[in-house]
Amino acid sequence: MNMRKKEKLKATLLRERGKSVNEIAKELSVSKSSVSVWVRAVPVPEKFTPEARRLRKEKCLEAIMGIREKDKRDKLRSRTYVEKGGKLFKSRVLNGDGYWLIPAPEDYGGKTYIRGLYVYEHRFVLEKMLGRFLVSNEVAHHVDGNPLNNDPSNIELRTRSSHDSEHAVKPCMMVLRCAYCGKTFQKYAWLLGMLRRKGQKNFFCSRECGGFGRRKKFPCSSVGRATGCQIGSAR
Repeated sequence: MNMRKKEKLKATLLRERGKSVNEIAKELSVSKSSVSVWVRAVPVPEKFTPEARRLRKEKCLEAIMGIREKDKRDKLRSRTYVEKGGKLFKSRVLNGDGYWLIPAPEDYGGKTYIRGLYVYEHRFVLEKMLGRFLVSNEVAHHVDGNPLNNDPSNIELRTRSSHDSEHAVKPCMMVLRCAYCGKTFQKYAWLLGMLRRKGQKNFFCSRECGGFGRRKKFPCSSVGRATGCQIGSAR
């Protein structure tokens, strides 16, 4: 009993000196629950108050953020990121269409994208070559067709209409043989598919051949069966 009283007295003195419950329990070789009961009447040391713990936590967070800021500065030095308006942005972004975007300069007056932060690299290169901004009916064209190659020698100025006509998807034409006369002719692929879905099997080069064919007046019985077929496709 006297031994427990001595341990309780030591625990109280250690607590007054600013020791934690864990430290006291380890020093006296007793359980933490016993120490917490013994020092219940002793005021909590200032460094263990909620305010002190909050300040320590803030310091830890500041240290962590300092490390992160250092990492960002390292990335900035390695030119992976660029600084703009006090914030870090990627120095190059590849969009979904396969074109490179770069951060727009602070005094840039041309067309920008992504909340005014980026500009297409091929447009920017062409504007630097021309010494002016592109207008609404002008586009930067890649000569070799590779949108990732933004070398000045690979970019040229085009009007929007000529650029769109060059890159427009041309309709696919299918080469057929007339089921009546055997003459070859072309028909749009989308129209041919629509007619086939409607159940049409024989195709004709003209209304005259179509009239004879629909009345089943073929020159010979084998012509319609042998020649009313698709030969290939033509662009």
